Amino acid sequence: MNAFDSVIGRSSPGLYGSARLEQIEHMKRRHVITRDRETCHEFSVRVRHYPERMVFESHNPTESAIDSLWNHGAGINVLVCGYSKHSTALIKLKNIPHLEVFRQTREGEVLNDDLGNFPQCSNPDNLVDPFLKQMSSVRGCTDSTVELLMKFYRSDSQAKLKQ
Repeated sequence: MNAFDSVIGRSSPGLYGSARLEQIEHMKRRHVITRDRETCHEFSVRVRHYPERMVFESHNPTESAIDSLWNHGAGINVLVCGYSKHSTALIKLKNIPHLEVFRQTREGEVLNDDLGNFPQCSNPDNLVDPFLKQMSSVRGCTDSTVELLMKFYRSDSQAKLKQ
């Protein structure tokens, strides 16, 4: 039984033995998807704890640091949405062949609240320096670059309207 099975099983407290296993399999079938002709399970989760994040976010993590984390079972501790609010599952990175991560946003929200904070001004030229500084901070990340461009053009448009 893996971590997800354990969390799913805890959401059926009155079942035991084979009835519990059947319930877990039934619930897992609701999360089956096909990607690249492979059968996978898709669960909505919330990250609860990810202590290794700083190592993986650094620009040049050493190979020995990554190997050490990998060999010691580094992973992401998550809450499985729709099952248990208190039981978590540890997704060990070495046991997951494919992992897609999305950040849920609400209407009107942007992906990165810290990105694209431009001054309120009536001269669009005053936006150039903050824009260039922020472009260098995203370091070629495609998603952040697109987001920053969208916010820049919005601020540029608002500045032109004030002229």
